[in-house]
Amino acid sequence: MKLIKCYIENFGKLQKFSYNFQDGLNIIKEENGFGKTTLAVFIKAMFYGLDASKSEKSERKKYKPWQGGIFGGNIEFEVNNKKYKLERFFGSKLADDTFKIYDLSSNLETNDYSENIGEEIFKINKSGYERSTYIPQGEIKMEMEDSISAKLGNVLESENDVNTSDEAIKKISETMKMYVKIGNKGLLNEKKEKLSELQRKLENSKFDIENLETKIRKINEIKESIKICEMDKQKKQQLLSKKIEQDRKNAKIETYSNIVDKLKEDEKKCQEINEFFKNGVPDDEKLNEISDKIIEIEKNQVEIESNDLTQEEIKIYDELKRKYDEKKLTEEMINQQIVNCSKIKEYENEIQIEKNNENNLNKEIASLRNDKERKSKIAIIVLIFSILLIGFGIAAFFISASNIIGIMMIIIGTIGTILSIIISKQKEITKNLNENTNSLEKIQKNISELEKNIGELKKEIDKIAEGLKWDDDTIIVLTNLKAEINLYRTLENKKISKEHRKQGLIIKKQSIENEIKDFFTKYCENSEISFSEQLQQIKIRKSELLFTMQELGKTKKQKEEFEQANDVNELEQEKIEENVDENNLKKDISELDKKIDSLNDEKNQIKNQIEYLENQIDENEYIENDIENLKEEINEFEKRYVMLEKTKELLESAKVLFSSNYLRDMIDGFEQYLKKIDDKKLETNVDINLDVKIDVNGAKKEIKYFSAGYKDLIYICVRFSLIKALFKEELPFVILDDPFVNLDEEKTKKAIELLKEFSKNYQIIYFICNGSRSI
Repeated sequence: MKLIKCYIENFGKLQKFSYNFQDGLNIIKEENGFGKTTLAVFIKAMFYGLDASKSEKSERKKYKPWQGGIFGGNIEFEVNNKKYKLERFFGSKLADDTFKIYDLSSNLETNDYSENIGEEIFKINKSGYERSTYIPQGEIKMEMEDSISAKLGNVLESENDVNTSDEAIKKISETMKMYVKIGNKGLLNEKKEKLSELQRKLENSKFDIENLETKIRKINEIKESIKICEMDKQKKQQLLSKKIEQDRKNAKIETYSNIVDKLKEDEKKCQEINEFFKNGVPDDEKLNEISDKIIEIEKNQVEIESNDLTQEEIKIYDELKRKYDEKKLTEEMINQQIVNCSKIKEYENEIQIEKNNENNLNKEIASLRNDKERKSKIAIIVLIFSILLIGFGIAAFFISASNIIGIMMIIIGTIGTILSIIISKQKEITKNLNENTNSLEKIQKNISELEKNIGELKKEIDKIAEGLKWDDDTIIVLTNLKAEINLYRTLENKKISKEHRKQGLIIKKQSIENEIKDFFTKYCENSEISFSEQLQQIKIRKSELLFTMQELGKTKKQKEEFEQANDVNELEQEKIEENVDENNLKKDISELDKKIDSLNDEKNQIKNQIEYLENQIDENEYIENDIENLKEEINEFEKRYVMLEKTKELLESAKVLFSSNYLRDMIDGFEQYLKKIDDKKLETNVDINLDVKIDVNGAKKEIKYFSAGYKDLIYICVRFSLIKALFKEELPFVILDDPFVNLDEEKTKKAIELLKEFSKNYQIIYFICNGSRSI
C-alpha cells in the first residue's frame, strides 16, 4: 500500500494544507511548531478515525481547530493495485463524523471499505497500528498487543479469542488472589493460619502449666546473666580509656619518626637528581628550543614518507612498467587503431547489408527457377493431351458417320499444341534469372573484398595490442590501453620528482639530528631511546628536582615546628608497652551490649509469654470442633484454587505456544537490522512480548540499563522487524515523527542508513526538524 497525496481543510494548526507523497522515503523537514505531528495524527485519523473520549488528552479535543470551520480533509492512496480517495470530517462527537470513499478509476463512491478501513486494510486495530507502523516522537519502544499477536499468527478469524485471552487470564488471577495473596494473605491462607493457631493452642494447652513454671525460673536466670555482663562491660571500658591515652602518645612518637625518615629520604633524592645534572640544569628556553627541533624532525620524517608513491601507486607503476617499458607505444598509434576499429565496424555493417541482399537474390533466383520448371511441366502435359486429342479426332473423322466431332477434336488439339509451345517459351524468366545471377556474383565479390579489408585492419590492431581479439568491446580495450600508457608516464614522472625532493629532506633532517644529539650527550646516558623520550626524561628530572627541594624545605620546617610543640625526650620516656588491643576491647564491649540487649529482649519476651500462658489456660474448651470445621473449608478452597491455577497455566501455555510461532521471523529480522547499526556481534534475546535483552559478559542485561540513544536504535530494529513480520503481502506505509532525537551523531548516521535500506521496500513518511537527522 502507498499514499499518493493528502489535503487538510482544517486539523489542529494545519489549514488548507496539501502534500504529494512519493514512493520510498518522504522527508518532511520543518521547524518545531510547524505541525509535523499534527500531519502524522491526521494520516492516522483518516484510516482509524478519532476516539469519542471527552478527556483532556483526547485527540478529537486536541486537534479540533480553535478557529472553527470544517474539521478534517481527504487522502488518496493505492492498495491492491486500485486507487482510492478517502474523505473524513469530524464533529464534536462521534455521531457527527462523516466518511466517504471513492474509486478513482470511476470517481464514484465505493463500498470496498467501511469506516473501519484501517482495520480492514492493515488487519490490526488502532492500538496495534500505533505499536507497529506509526512511530511518534519519543515513543519508539513498543509492547506486544493482542491484535498484533493475532495478525502475526495468521489467526484473524479467531481474533476475538486472542484479544480476550489476557482478559480471561487477568480475571482468573484476580479470583486466585481472593484465596492466596502475597504475604500470606487471602481466604485460604487466612483459614490455614487460623487452623494452625487453633492446633497450636490445642497442643500448647497440655503444657501451659509446666511451661509457666519453667518460664519463671528462666527469667530469674536471665536477670543474673545481665548483671554479670554489665560488670564485665564496666571493667573493659576502664581498660579502653587507658589504652586510648597510651595510643595518643605513641601516635606523636610515630609522627616524629616519620618526619625524620622523610627528611632523610628527601635529602637523598636531591643528591641523586643533582648527580644527573652534574653538567648544569638546562633552562626552559633551551628545552623548548630542543622540543621545537624534535617536532621539526618529525615533520620532516612525515614529509619524507609522504614523498613516496603510495602502495597502490607503486603496485600500479610496477605492473605497467612490466607491460609497457620495452614497448614504444604512443597515443597517436593507439588513436589510429581506434579509427581502424571504427572502419571495421563500418565494413561489418556493409557486409551485413550485402549478405541481406545476397539472401534476397537467392530467394528470388530460386523462385524464378521454380516458376520456370513449373511452366515447362504444364507445357509438356498440354502438348501430350493435344497430340492425343488430334489422334482421336483423325480416327473419329474416318470412322464416325459424323465428321463434325472429329474436326472439333483436331481443331482443339491443334490449339492445345500451339498453346504448349507458347507456354514453353520463357524468355522473360530466363532474362531475369541471368540478371539476378550476375548481381549475386557481384555481391559475393564485394563481401570477399570487405572481409579482406577487415582482416588487414585486425592484423594492424593485433600488432599494437598482442592477442587482442576483435569484438564490440575492442574500442573500449584500446581506450583503456591508451589510459594505462598515459598513467604509466605520469607515475614515472611523479616518482622521479618525489625521489629528488626526498633526498633534500633527508639531508636537512640529518643536520638537525646532529644538533640534538650534541645537547643530549650532556645529560642522557641511554641513547637507545627516542629524542622525545630523552627530552621528557630531562623535563621530568628537572621537575623532580624542583619538587624535591620544595618538599625538603617543608619537611625541615615541619620537624622544627614539632620539636617546638613537643618534648621529644619526654615522649620517649613515657612510652608504655602493653599488650592490649583497642579494637578487640571495642569489639568485646559491643558484643556485651548486644548480649545485654538480647538478654533483655529474651526477658521481655518470656515475660509476655508468661502473661499469655496465664490467659490461655482456661480458653481451650471448643477448639477441636473449630479445627474440624476449618479443615473442611480449607479442603474446599484448595480444590477451587488448584482448578483455577491449572486453568491459568493452560491459557498461558497456549498463548506462549501461539506467540512463539512468529518469534523466529521476528528474531531473524531483528538480527538482520541490528547488524546494520552495530558492527559488534551482540548476543541478543527477544521474547514473545518483544522485550530485548543483550548478552554482556555472559549475563542477559535488560535494554533499560543502556543509554537512551542505544535503546532507541534497538527499538527501531524491533519495530522494523515487527513490520516485516506483520505484513507479508500488501506492504504498508510507515510514519516516523522525528524518532531519532535521542541519538548522537554516530548513532544517527547508523539509524539513517537503516532507514534508507528499509525505504527500498516500504513507503516511509519521515518528519524531522533538524537537518543533521536528514539523509
